[in-house]
Amino acid sequence: MWIFHEREDTQTVDSIFFEDQHGTPVRFRELFEGNPSIVVFFYTRCDNPWKCLLTVTKLARVQQLLKERDNSDQIQTVAITYDPAFDLPKRLREYGQDRGVRFDTHHRMLRATEGFAALRNHFHLGVNFLESLVNRHRIRAVHFGW
Repeated sequence: MWIFHEREDTQTVDSIFFEDQHGTPVRFRELFEGNPSIVVFFYTRCDNPWKCLLTVTKLARVQQLLKERDNSDQIQTVAITYDPAFDLPKRLREYGQDRGVRFDTHHRMLRATEGFAALRNHFHLGVNFLESLVNRHRIRAVHFGW
């Protein structure tokens, strides 16, 4: 579990800018401060069905469970791509829709438009790149704000 102000580099991630599946910009701090959140990491070009595809599909199921329990406006879900240069808003939206992801102000798919290195360091993502392509990554999910 990660608590919002527990990491050393909170200052650097506070100013990270994201863009959601509709192209709406949002800053890290605005998105997460004071909002209980479940966050997963993925990318749309992942070819391992037991990693990103399964992660996003399970996130959609979590969203459904939150809705069934009338908690979908109290706990936000966020999926952040490892591949922000490739996973543009339209691609995020289509990928999410194909896997049953719900989209609204509490449930988003995001790409970092600036500050991805700080994000990677902050969450200890364990992702490696070969030039601009993801060549290895861990499955990563965190929750915070409780």
